[in-house]
Amino acid sequence: MEFRNSRFNLKCQPGEEVTIQIVAGTVEQAALDLDGQSRNLRKGQTFSFEVQGTRRLTVGYPFQTDSGNFYTTVVKGSAGGDVSVDFHMQLPEETFKARRYLFSL
Repeated sequence: MEFRNSRFNLKCQPGEEVTIQIVAGTVEQAALDLDGQSRNLRKGQTFSFEVQGTRRLTVGYPFQTDSGNFYTTVVKGSAGGDVSVDFHMQLPEETFKARRYLFSL
């Protein structure tokens, strides 16, 4: 996996398996939407999927209080290369943060 122009726009090898995990923070669960299919991801769990073409992943992080929350999420590919690390510290009165990833060949 390689960064194209940001850590959210990623070039993958055909058949590469991408894995996402919330590795740290106060956010205990995120909502995932991969190409229109939804699921939840709890901190410490992993979610993996194969890239055979273009895949779109949206990750939504709800904050339980008005301040002081943060998360660190790691996305990596089975072929090695770049690792996308997303650290976000909650802004004042921010209730939700969404990140959009694009994976393509």
